Amino acid sequence: MAIYTVHEPAGQKAAEQAVFVRDKFSWPGFFFGPFWLLAKGMWLVLIGYLVLAAMFVSALVYLLPASLVILPLVIFLTHLLFGFEAPNLCAWTIARRGYSLKTVISGHDLDDCERRYFANRINRDAIPEPIAPLPPGPEIFHPGSNVPGSNVIGIFPRPGGDG
Repeated sequence: MAIYTVHEPAGQKAAEQAVFVRDKFSWPGFFFGPFWLLAKGMWLVLIGYLVLAAMFVSALVYLLPASLVILPLVIFLTHLLFGFEAPNLCAWTIARRGYSLKTVISGHDLDDCERRYFANRINRDAIPEPIAPLPPGPEIFHPGSNVPGSNVIGIFPRPGGDG
C-alpha cells in the first residue's frame, strides 16, 4: 500500500498542477544524499545539509581522538535519518514554492492514488448544500431523574421509600 501527500498551488487550475509526494523511506536520499537534493532542486535543504554535516564532522574530529572509528557510524546514522526525513523535506520545499497540503491518500500505486484523489475531488465539488437540522422533539422523562416526590433512584427504590 502506497501513501502519498497531495499538494496543490492556489488558483483555478490547481488540480492540474497537483504534486504527489510518496511518504516512504528514500533509498536514493539514503545512498546519494547531496546529489539527490541537487537532482530534486532542493537548494536550501542542500545548503543546510552541507553546513550541518561540516559542523558535525569537524566537532567529532575535534572532540573525540578516536573519531575515525566512530565517524562511519555517525555518517551512516545521519544518512539513515535523512532517508526517513527525505519526503518531509521534499514536502517542505514544495510548500515554500506556494503549494499547500490538501490531503493524504493511499492506494496500490501512484496511478491508483491519482485516480482516487481526482474522483474524490469531483465528488467533493458536487456535494449539495446540507439539510437544515430538525426542530427539537418532545421532552423525554428519564427514570431516576430528580422529580419531586419520586421514591426511585435509577431502578432502585430510595432507602425507606415505598417502592
